[in-house]
Amino acid sequence: MERTQYIHPDFPQLPNSIIPTKVVFDPGLTWREKALFGIINYWTLQNQHKPYVIATNRYLAKLINTRKDTLSTMLSKLQKKKYIFLEYETQPDEKQVRKIYTRRTGG
Repeated sequence: MERTQYIHPDFPQLPNSIIPTKVVFDPGLTWREKALFGIINYWTLQNQHKPYVIATNRYLAKLINTRKDTLSTMLSKLQKKKYIFLEYETQPDEKQVRKIYTRRTGG
């Protein structure tokens, strides 16, 4: 049987997701929050040199088809549940960058 892969028109390189069982069965998370975690987790596991994600709320919100303020709430919830860790870094040009780590990768 041949597998077909869905390609989202706005995100031709849409990532896979890796969602640990603990997250899948967490009744306090919505499926969209679980999907967000899975995408972040996948990205953090793909890059051994930088085990974090740098992505704007706008990008992540568009990726999972939600609003930026909703995405912000989702990230806060994942952080409160200790599934992710957020680190902020100021670049030499004074621009602030947010790094998103999964607890599995540290931070």
